[in-house]
Amino acid sequence: MEPQWRPLQEPDARNLWQEVLRPVVAEMQTCATDLAVRLVDRYQSELPKLFPDASALSEQLASTEGSIRQIAQSIEAGDDPRQVDLAPAAAALGRSGAQRALPLSDLIRSVRLGQAELWQWLSPRSRLSGRTA
Repeated sequence: MEPQWRPLQEPDARNLWQEVLRPVVAEMQTCATDLAVRLVDRYQSELPKLFPDASALSEQLASTEGSIRQIAQSIEAGDDPRQVDLAPAAAALGRSGAQRALPLSDLIRSVRLGQAELWQWLSPRSRLSGRTA
């Protein structure tokens, strides 16, 4: 498989993508549901206003899992990250939040929390320490 994103087409970057990134995102796909639960648990503890009822929790879980799977698929395929659309469940969650008049700052904070949790999950799996590209 040839990556589509130009920076990954350079020999060293392609090797890193093949040897490190693709195996890690394969694992990410396998545990996407558990990872989504972990992220949503953090959202609930730090941003409880996002979850006024069970349907909001269900929407958030679906959105988070869909986004995790989409990120993994994009990396696995070597896609250009600028060309990846918002996951359908994430778009639905955004619309729902707007209809409930959630502050944009809370939605942005949830994205930052999600990124932090994903980096924590990725870090020990990356095997990048000590590696030179």
